[in-house]
Amino acid sequence: MMLLRLAILGWTMALFFTLGLATGQAGSTSTFTTISVGGDQFYNWDNLSTSCACSNNVDWPVTVIFRQNASVNSAKSAVGLSLVGSSMYHRGNDGAGWFWDSDSGLKAQFDGASQPERWDYHHMRFYAPPATDYSYNTSWGRYVLATAHIDVDEGWPSAQFGWSETAEEWFAARLRNRGYSVSEDAYWIANNDSWPSGRWASNHYYLNNGYATFVSIP
Repeated sequence: MMLLRLAILGWTMALFFTLGLATGQAGSTSTFTTISVGGDQFYNWDNLSTSCACSNNVDWPVTVIFRQNASVNSAKSAVGLSLVGSSMYHRGNDGAGWFWDSDSGLKAQFDGASQPERWDYHHMRFYAPPATDYSYNTSWGRYVLATAHIDVDEGWPSAQFGWSETAEEWFAARLRNRGYSVSEDAYWIANNDSWPSGRWASNHYYLNNGYATFVSIP
């Protein structure tokens, strides 16, 4: 019985990481809007699909901005993780027209959660124009937008997702420990949702103070 259980669990994990199972429908927010900086525009949340850049099609708020000399690859290298997740989508305009970008992001399993039954992760996704892999304006230089959240019991009926502010703090600490210049809560991005008490919507927990963290990529 134990061997059968382990075999089934191993197959399930392989299928999960191969297909990148989606984290469910996060629903809607009242803080979905466009942000304008240096001639650029972008939405302050990412979306579940490209069918609509709208408030009832959101996943998670933008909480981290990599800037100075950032690209998607350099931002991911700075974070320094190898696990990937499921893809979401982001809408922006880098001065040359509106675009959609898609990213599956990078994930880190919680410390002490090495057992296969415990699928708890910090998860970050990175967005920029696909043609260049970075956005540019004179205020931020080359920059990349990122969302962050926590996955709890991912892939199980008990799965829960959210805690964006907590995830932002975790990634900020990780990047600082890896030698990068980090300014937490440095830019008002107007996607504050249920701060500071948080709110549940199905199995999603919204918690964000509306300020994004800057990370400088040399």
